[in-house]
Amino acid sequence: MDAMLLFRFLLGAPVAAATLSIGGLAIVEIARNLALLRSAERIPARIHARRGPDDVTATVGDGADEQEIPVRAGWHETLRLLDPVVLLKPREGLPVVGTCFQLWFRPVTCILFALAWVAFGAWLFRSVAHPPPLPSPPLFELHAAPGYWKGPAFWSMLPLLLLGVACFGKSILLPVRLLMLSAGLGFLILLVGLVADSATLTIAAWPGAVQRQSIVSWEKAELAQVKHVVEFKSVHYRYSSTLKEWTRDLSIPPTTTLQLRDEKDEILAHVDESLEPAGRQRELLDWLLKETRLPLEHEESKRP
Repeated sequence: MDAMLLFRFLLGAPVAAATLSIGGLAIVEIARNLALLRSAERIPARIHARRGPDDVTATVGDGADEQEIPVRAGWHETLRLLDPVVLLKPREGLPVVGTCFQLWFRPVTCILFALAWVAFGAWLFRSVAHPPPLPSPPLFELHAAPGYWKGPAFWSMLPLLLLGVACFGKSILLPVRLLMLSAGLGFLILLVGLVADSATLTIAAWPGAVQRQSIVSWEKAELAQVKHVVEFKSVHYRYSSTLKEWTRDLSIPPTTTLQLRDEKDEILAHVDESLEPAGRQRELLDWLLKETRLPLEHEESKRP
C-alpha cells in the first residue's frame, strides 16, 4: 500500500466512525418510532409549554383531572401552545408527541447527515493516480520551510471547541448538534490534510518538467505545455459598512504562488511560497523563465 492511499485510510477512520455513529442513531430512532406506533397508548393532550428541546410539557385530562406532564418532541419550536396533539405513551420513558413531523424529524435528519458523510468518504477515497517517480537527482528540489504547522495548530482550537460543545452541550437541537459535529470534524480533517501536505511537500524540476507532490496530492507540468508563468497573489477582502464596498483586509497577509498554466489558462502545477532552500526558489523561477522563454505575468485575486 502506497503512502498516499494509507494516508487517505487514516483520514477515513474518523469519517467512517461518524457515518456509523449517525447511521446507528438513525436506526435506533426508527426502531423506537416503529415500536411506539405498534404498541404505545394514545393519549389526547394540549401543548402547555415548550422551553427547550428537552423541556416540553403537555396538559392531559379535563377539569379536576387535568395535569401537566413532560413529553418528548422532535423539534419543539414547531409546536404551538394549546394545540391539540396525540401523545404516544410507551411502557417506559416519557410520552412522545405523535405527529408525523415530530416522530420522523430526528431519524430523517440522521439519515441525511449520514448520507453527507458517505459522500464525503467517497470523495476522500476517490481514485487518484500515483505520482510518476522523480528523477534522481532532480535539477531543483524544494521543501516546505519550518513552521508550516503553526497556523493549522492555532486554528485547530476552533473545531476542537466546536466538537466539545456538540458532545457535551445540553439542550441543543439534534440537527444543530449534528451540524456542529460535522463542521468541527470536517474542519479538523482539513487542517490535518494541510499539515500533512506541507510536511511531505516536494517540488522538483528537471529539464522538460516541474512536479509538485505530497502525501495528499500531486501535479506535473510539462514545460512544452506551459504557455503562462503567473505570479498569483491571493489577497483577502472584507466588506466595509462605512464605505459600502469590499476593501482589502490588511490584517491578513497575502500569499503568493507561482502558477504554470496551459493555453486554456488552466493550472498545470503551482509552486508554493516560503520554500527551502530559500535561494533556490528564486533560481527556480529564473530557470523556468529561461526554459519556457515566457514573461512573468502578475495577477491577484479579484474583489468580490
